[in-house]
Amino acid sequence: MARSEAELMHRENIKYLEEKLETEMGPAARAMLQKQIDEEKAKLRKITNCPPTEWLN
Repeated sequence: MARSEAELMHRENIKYLEEKLETEMGPAARAMLQKQIDEEKAKLRKITNCPPTEWLN
């Protein structure tokens, strides 16, 4: 997978998970979603070397 494809995948995963987090009410599910978001952001940070504020612009 090319770097730009990996970036796109992680950005889309973050977007999807954040949207899902907005509607989830259970604390256990919310915690799991937040963990997944944090993991995706770490992966994105690793391949882009840019601050999180620039990711979804």
